[in-house]
Amino acid sequence: MKIMSLVRKRSGVSDRELHGFLEGPFRDRLTATAEGEAITRMMYNHVKPNEIRADFGDTEASWAGVLEIWVADEARALELIGHLGGLADAADVPFTLAPAILVREVLMWDRGGKHDAMKVICFFHPRQGLSRIESQHYWNNEHVELGDRLQMGQKLSKYIQNHAPADFHAGTPEFDFAGGPEFWFNDIAEANSLFADQAKLAELGKDEAKFSDQASSIMLVVEERQLFERAAEKATA
Repeated sequence: MKIMSLVRKRSGVSDRELHGFLEGPFRDRLTATAEGEAITRMMYNHVKPNEIRADFGDTEASWAGVLEIWVADEARALELIGHLGGLADAADVPFTLAPAILVREVLMWDRGGKHDAMKVICFFHPRQGLSRIESQHYWNNEHVELGDRLQMGQKLSKYIQNHAPADFHAGTPEFDFAGGPEFWFNDIAEANSLFADQAKLAELGKDEAKFSDQASSIMLVVEERQLFERAAEKATA
C-alpha cells in the first residue's frame, strides 16, 4: 500500500529548507514511530513550474510537492496516516500536509529505462453521478483502451494508476480523491510532442470527463527526491 499527501510550504520557506527538513528530521521522526518499521520507501516529488494541461483545475501554483510513502501492509498504513498530521503540526516543521490518501498501485506498463526525463502526478475525484468504483473501473478499462488507440505506450515510459480503496476516505472531501495516475518519460522530446498535440489532448480530456471531475483535478510535473529506502533483506524479513 502507498500513502500520498500534497505538500505546501509555509510562508517564507525556501525549497532548500523544505528539502533539508524532509530529508532529515521529518524522515527520521516518521521512521522512528512504531508503524515506521513497516515503511519500505519514502519519496518526495518536488513540483517543477510547467503547466502542461490548461484544462486541469490545479497545477503547480498551489503545491510544493507530493509525499509518497510505501508501507508493507494496509493496517499499519492506516495507523501511519493517523500520525502524519501530528508530525506535520510540530512547530519546527516548514510545511503543511493535505489530508493523506491511501492507494493501491496498479502498474499498467513499464518499458524500462531511467524514467528521468519527466514525471507527472495527478489526482482526481469521480465525475458527479459515479461511485469511486465505477470511476476507477472506467479509468482502468475504457480510458486505457483509448490510450492504446492513441499509442500512449509509445510516449510514456512507465504508467501507474493509484486506486484509493472504496472504504477509505481522507479527512476532508476536498482531498478524498478516487486516485490518480503517475507517468514517466525517458525522453523529454516525447513529452513535449505529446503535450503539444492538442488534438490528442482534447480526445483524452473528453474521455477523462466521463469518469472524473476535471475542475477539481490536480496535475503536477515533479522531480523525484528519494527520502528513504529500507534494505531489501529487512523489508522482506
